[in-house]
Amino acid sequence: MGESAPVTAAGGVHGFPAALTSFIGRAGPVREVAALLAEYRLVTVTGPGGAGKTRLAGQVARRVAGRFVDGAWLAELALVRDPALVASAVAAALGVREQPGVPVAEALARVLARQQLLLVLDNCEHVVSAAAQLCAGLLAACDDVRMLATSREPLAVAGEARCRLAPLSLPDPDNGARAGRRRWRCSRTGPGGLMRGSRWTRTAARRWRRS
Repeated sequence: MGESAPVTAAGGVHGFPAALTSFIGRAGPVREVAALLAEYRLVTVTGPGGAGKTRLAGQVARRVAGRFVDGAWLAELALVRDPALVASAVAAALGVREQPGVPVAEALARVLARQQLLLVLDNCEHVVSAAAQLCAGLLAACDDVRMLATSREPLAVAGEARCRLAPLSLPDPDNGARAGRRRWRCSRTGPGGLMRGSRWTRTAARRWRRS
């Protein structure tokens, strides 16, 4: 139909900036969010600005990309000011061409229905309703797509799992061993229970829990 799909042969991670510094103090939530993605098709990392949501999402994507035939893809929404352009921003990130007379979300769904990938939507908070609507539509149409979102507030999509980050505090020199105290909370929320894919969820979940 003329759509330009993501390059499926490459796998790996796509669109994520290189990690120039070490990622300290977030090993726990990285593991937890990766585990949630084994069960839930949408996981949203929430927290205040500066909590490290974007870095966390990148680390999770790198950790789990090998579980997806078509890899992990980043769609950055920080510069999207018009909610009506959310789907277009995601399409551009995935290399999906817009088609005359076809809504962008529909064109995306046609392409992603043939993919097995992780789609990361970063910085959803200022377009949260549009991002939620797009997520719900893609998840309904694309059995083997999983989504990881970052936002200051949840997307409130049925079946969404959430992990809330608190800002990392500076190490306390008088409390050495306590400096790494847990500063996140993950929950399985939203009506509809687990949002599972059709072909690979159970196998992936068992494999991820062992890794």
